[in-house]
Amino acid sequence: MLLMISKMINISLGNLKNIAYKSVCNVLSYFPNKTLNAVVSCPYESGSQPIKKEIRFQSNAKAVTCDKPYEQQMKFDGKTPANGTNKINQALSVIAPFTNDKNYRNTDNYKNAINQFAVENNPRYKQVIDAKGNVIKTYCNIFVWDVTKAMNAEIPHWVDKNNMPTTDNNGSEMNANRTFDWLQNHGSKHGWNKVTKEEAQALANKGKPVVSTWKNPNPKASGHIAMVVPNDVPDQKDIMIAQAGATNYNSTTLSKGFGNNKVNQVEFFAHD
Repeated sequence: MLLMISKMINISLGNLKNIAYKSVCNVLSYFPNKTLNAVVSCPYESGSQPIKKEIRFQSNAKAVTCDKPYEQQMKFDGKTPANGTNKINQALSVIAPFTNDKNYRNTDNYKNAINQFAVENNPRYKQVIDAKGNVIKTYCNIFVWDVTKAMNAEIPHWVDKNNMPTTDNNGSEMNANRTFDWLQNHGSKHGWNKVTKEEAQALANKGKPVVSTWKNPNPKASGHIAMVVPNDVPDQKDIMIAQAGATNYNSTTLSKGFGNNKVNQVEFFAHD
């Protein structure tokens, strides 16, 4: 079992890591006579991914009860950023309230993971505009970092000298062009594999994390990266994406997000 205490330090509790617990006492036996602020995982009969729930308890606590299915606990509309997702310092990671992993992939969970960031209205992804009204900085890679981290398939923003993901303010930051290179050269070590355009949409429709990415041939100019999202538009044959960019979209087409002149140069990567 994984317990996250108030200072956000991850603690693996021995042989409890991979089993569902029935009582808080199982956890508290490791912390006798302590009062903890914790985020604990509650298993549900529905078979959905355990939800993280804020609970404060003491060592004599009896149990944690979970009375609502996972999907009912947290549902985001893509219009209002979830609590904790609007951190203005883009170099620092956020702790998303909704997370998902490969054991619980489905269309609704993937959409919900994306929607919680409300990319069109979240100040975290607001473009930097100069005095003449020109967009001079965007945050496509930060949005992808946030979503993939929530999906437990992180495409990192910070990497060490060996291009391994590292913690905030350690190592070096990657922009969109470097992220493209990271996916090409190191992504497979972290579960990210190149797929075709057709495979990209099909996998996203199943709730698998998928990205579309383009490297700018000008090393001094910005590239672009976006999330491929489930296609809910009847008869829409273009790839559907969510992006932060010159214009932020919770759902739009690949052509509109990247531009018609770039779509044939876009590469796709999916997480297994």
